[in-house]
Amino acid sequence: MKWIGAHVIDRDVRFNTVNLYLPGGIQDAGSDTDKFLVYGGQGLLGYRTGAEVLSDIGGLPTSTNILAFDGSTANGVCTFKDADEISVESTLTFDASSSPTLTMGADDNGSSFIRRLAHSDGAGGILQVEAGSATIGQTNQAGGALRLAGGQSTGSGAGGSVTLFTSPAGGSGVSLNGYTNSWVFGADGSFTTEGGITTGTTSFVNASGVVQVATQGTIDHDSLANFSADEHYTQANIVATGTIASGTWEGTDIGVAHGGTGLSTVGTNEILTGNGTGALTSEANLTFALDRLIIGADAEITPQIRFRNDENTVNIGVSDSSDNLISGSADGDFVINCTGDHNVLFGQNNAIAAKIDTDSNFNINRRFTVTGDTDGTYEGDVVYFGGTTSMTVGTIYHYKSDGTWEVANANAAATSDGLLGVALGAASDTNGMLLRGMVTLDHDPGAVGDVLYLSNTNGDASSTAPSDNNDIVRVIGYCLHASNGQIWFNPDNTFVEVTA
Repeated sequence: MKWIGAHVIDRDVRFNTVNLYLPGGIQDAGSDTDKFLVYGGQGLLGYRTGAEVLSDIGGLPTSTNILAFDGSTANGVCTFKDADEISVESTLTFDASSSPTLTMGADDNGSSFIRRLAHSDGAGGILQVEAGSATIGQTNQAGGALRLAGGQSTGSGAGGSVTLFTSPAGGSGVSLNGYTNSWVFGADGSFTTEGGITTGTTSFVNASGVVQVATQGTIDHDSLANFSADEHYTQANIVATGTIASGTWEGTDIGVAHGGTGLSTVGTNEILTGNGTGALTSEANLTFALDRLIIGADAEITPQIRFRNDENTVNIGVSDSSDNLISGSADGDFVINCTGDHNVLFGQNNAIAAKIDTDSNFNINRRFTVTGDTDGTYEGDVVYFGGTTSMTVGTIYHYKSDGTWEVANANAAATSDGLLGVALGAASDTNGMLLRGMVTLDHDPGAVGDVLYLSNTNGDASSTAPSDNNDIVRVIGYCLHASNGQIWFNPDNTFVEVTA
């Protein structure tokens, strides 16, 4: 046996200043962590320091505390940063006190999220938040409650609401669909949803907020607030009147006796008429639209309005056959028929303009005013015949034996002795010929009040009577203005032929 340092070795061991040769194994180093004997191959032993051995196996020296920490937030949750460092999260902390709390978020007004990763196939994964369940094997134990709470406020500040979002399917595409549906639980206890509410398998409240009680659900009156037991509202229980300010009545038709019409439909623009206590009648032949009251329809009927006063009756209507409303009427005639012992009067500006007396005499009060200074302006009796065109407005014409009109001239009876008229336009049958009344000529015939004669000048009148041999002296009216050609046209039926 020999001693080498503090170790006893077998006497067969050989060594030199570099290598130590052992014929067999070596004793375990035990707690010596400063230096390590290592096998160097070919039966040789060597040694390495602890730091060298840690480096050989990828460890860290004890002076670096094994792993470094990035951050110093109290209760901060640790996450992997890299091979030799751990992050201490400042916005994710866990307090393991009597009410263990995981807190997320920074000192700002931003949002924090818990999000489930999507499947590798692209579909979204399921995220389930679940309260504690009772222990299996334990009898009649309650499950834990799951609570979602909006943030608490102070003073008059609004508390936080709780909103649940869903994302409905959209059209084909690769972009994410938005969160368009929501359930909002307000801080004031209100609840709002953009969709309907379904109880069981049927919709109780639709997406428009209408409660579909009639077919989809039942309201228990006895369970409603402010209702006494068995205080059900039926017609017998309604003992007072009131006003329904809004909403839609969807019950049976309201009868006339209760202020309704008794109808479920009414024709477009049709006027309703009464039938005692029965349902009103929607009159197809009596309508009002576009500021018009219309009696009748596209059918063979006799629409009429009847006025009655004591024994006097006036019917105004349209005949649909011969002698329909009055003897002598034909289909389509507009008829005004008065029966009784009084006159029929037509007024204008509170004055009688025409009267039909009880003997059927028709008396008209005609009022004429002096016409304007535009040629052809008139008031009076007008005829539309003669088939003559290219006429001059305001010129006097003579009606010929061939049924046409020619320019009048007093130099011969053939052009002045017959029917005279003033042209009111280029065509006799369209614009008309004035036979009697107020008119403006296309020339100045004389001074105010002058008697006017047919002139030797074509189509003119003059205050001087013609005097040549065979001229025709015929009064045609009177002058009403000194220069504008305004006259009272009323040709005399007689004339005098000049012999010179």
